[in-house]
Amino acid sequence: MEQQPLVESKSVQSTGCCCGDSSKSNVSDEFIDKYLDGDVSYGYWKLPERPDYVTRATLGRLEDRGPWPTTLLFREQSDLTIGYANARDMMEIMYEASKVPGVFEKIPDPLKGVFWMKGNGVGEELLVLQYSQYYEKEKVMLTPLAPFMWAWPNGAPPDAPFGGFMYPGARGAGQLRTAELRGGASRSAP
Repeated sequence: MEQQPLVESKSVQSTGCCCGDSSKSNVSDEFIDKYLDGDVSYGYWKLPERPDYVTRATLGRLEDRGPWPTTLLFREQSDLTIGYANARDMMEIMYEASKVPGVFEKIPDPLKGVFWMKGNGVGEELLVLQYSQYYEKEKVMLTPLAPFMWAWPNGAPPDAPFGGFMYPGARGAGQLRTAELRGGASRSAP
């Protein structure tokens, strides 16, 4: 799966997100040159890796692991694996898997932990931001799309926004799913 660049060009236009956000980025050309060596693509492969023991322990707690299904956004088979857990376990799994030494300590305390995305129109229920890169002086945090940073429910709640259109099909009440790269700690650049 190819990671989208941080900005379209060094003219600092945002690539937007899957929802079509076209807002301007606050990442300057100087920042890109200084911290990213002029490379506007940014992904989890630029962060320190999770220790192997964390990856193995985390994967072992997920149920029914299998290949990530093809969807409208993922039309080809990817290197992602999907796994399931109940909500309480999933919060612990996501927190531990994204608490990486050398990264976690640099994230501001209010951005650490697992966040519930109540009222989100898309079926993304849990989010972790602590596996990011924070630049204190600039007050900039780069958050890649990385394994164990999102969790989705297995079905739409009765009061889901937009009639549940953006939620996955039902599998089990109270369960959440997350994604990990196949093989655990394997990493690749775009």
